[in-house]
Order: sequence, then structure tokens, then C-alpha cells
Amino acid sequence: MGATAYSIHAGRNADNGGCSLGTMLDNVARVRDTLDIPVAVEGLYPAKGSPFLMATWGEYEAVLRDGKTPLAIDLSHINILTRRLGSHDDLVAELLTYPLTLEVHISGNDGRADSHALCNGQEFWWPLMEHVNPNAVIFDEGTRSTPEREKRTTTHIA
Repeated sequence: MGATAYSIHAGRNADNGGCSLGTMLDNVARVRDTLDIPVAVEGLYPAKGSPFLMATWGEYEAVLRDGKTPLAIDLSHINILTRRLGSHDDLVAELLTYPLTLEVHISGNDGRADSHALCNGQEFWWPLMEHVNPNAVIFDEGTRSTPEREKRTTTHIA
């Protein structure tokens, strides 16, 4: 397909039909070696039943300190992590600065769900964007409506 990089979600942990963090990182390396392009892992967030890998600050930090695996940082996921486990702005800045951060995904949410809302400029991470690796691709995952959809979903009050 001519892709120069690929990103993949961290996935489920061993207690929920997945694997350990170390096995996931080994799997990512195998995909990288098979495709012969960089493969970034996208961390997730705490959810009911704790099903996900890279859903704690410790797991994000472990991957960062390993220094071998490229990252895709989804700041909407980080917002959920922050709401549920407390803020770690220094770590977020370090994740954004990391030379192997290949992608930064932005969208808004209230910290409760990965709703892919539009950013409103009030996101806690907005000032941290100055730290983004200059070689990372930044893209907006905020959902936009078409004018036709807006007409159907807007209530008109007479």
C-alpha cells in the first residue's frame, strides 16, 4: 500500500483475552519486522473491568522508558486516563516529546468516554502541544456533522 508507518491499538490484557504488555510489545516488533516500516502502539485508558493494555500511567511510562517502541499518543485517551487516575502533565509532555512518537491524535471529550468530540480549546493538554515531536503527524479525530445531519438533529423552538 506504500505506507511509511502504521499504528495499532495496544489491545486487551491477559485477563481479558489478550496478552501481557511485554508480549504486546514483542508482537508490535514482529509486525514492524514483517512490514519493514515503523509500527507505533496507541495506548488506551481505564475502562470497566480493566480490559486494556496501556491503560495506566505506569504502562505508558514502561513503554516510554523501554525506548524501542514508537508511539501514537491519543490525547482523548490521555484525558480519560487523567480523569480516572489523576494528572501527570510531566509524563504527557515527555510522551509528546519522545523521538519515537510518530502520531498525535486530538479530539475532545469530557474524560468519561472516547467520544471523538470537536476540541473546544479548553482541553487540559492544549498547552502541552508545544512539546510535540516535530516529526510526528498530528491529526484531528473530532467528529463533524454534515449540514444535512445537523438539520435532522437540531430542534427548532417556535
